[in-house]
Amino acid sequence: MKKGITIRTSEMDKNGVEIEQEEFKELELELFLCADWKFLAEVLGINAANSRWFCLWCLCQKDEKANANIDWNNYLRTLDNLSGGKCTDENCRQGRGNYHPHGAIDKPLIDTELFDLDHIILDVLHQFLRVMDLMLKHLVQLVTNESPQQEQLLTDACKAVKVTFQKIESKDTGQNGQIIWNSLDGEAQHILLKKLDIDAVLPRNYPKRDNWMTMWYLYDELNQYLQSQNPVQEKLLIQTVEEYELNVSYFLSLVRKLIGKKLLLSLIN
Repeated sequence: MKKGITIRTSEMDKNGVEIEQEEFKELELELFLCADWKFLAEVLGINAANSRWFCLWCLCQKDEKANANIDWNNYLRTLDNLSGGKCTDENCRQGRGNYHPHGAIDKPLIDTELFDLDHIILDVLHQFLRVMDLMLKHLVQLVTNESPQQEQLLTDACKAVKVTFQKIESKDTGQNGQIIWNSLDGEAQHILLKKLDIDAVLPRNYPKRDNWMTMWYLYDELNQYLQSQNPVQEKLLIQTVEEYELNVSYFLSLVRKLIGKKLLLSLIN
């Protein structure tokens, strides 16, 4: 597979793309590569998503993922230099023998003349499922730690929007007999993000309750924008960000990468 990808991108660069229709003999193409994280990591030659230097676009380390104070535009990878320059470690590349590839373990399999990293993006579905999985997992932890009554509140709130989300007995190998929360498909997750009464199910004494609700509402706005890419929806998103007194330019840099415009930084991970 790796050889096939390399050959095909090289042939495209050398010979172009044949178009049979007369009126489309000359076209200027702007190419994007969109796939899930594992495939993109393989194609770019970057370590797995759970490694120290996991990011395909910059030199963010996994313990820095939630740090919104670092301007990652100062620590970018490029297709010509996927190991990047100096990372946030003050000792990085200082003196002899301190060079580090920053998770770049192989040469990219795509032609650097055809693509740039800001044209290589995650597909929206996998991004959505990953973010929602994490938020729901954390929500379950919060209600479970609170009380059985809080767990029932969550189950009832989900039922109210016609989504079944409750404790079940696992039948999976290795988990047989364990009590777990049932998994949700993408459609059910979309319904919960849009309709779940998150204010009713979050424990009242949770110290970061307001922040958590802000994250939920902002991700709902963001998801609507990603689905529509509508200028009106973008204005609504900006208004929401300003309402919560967040850095608008920083937040939009996250948004626009998700539709292939700028560098990706995870919202939550």
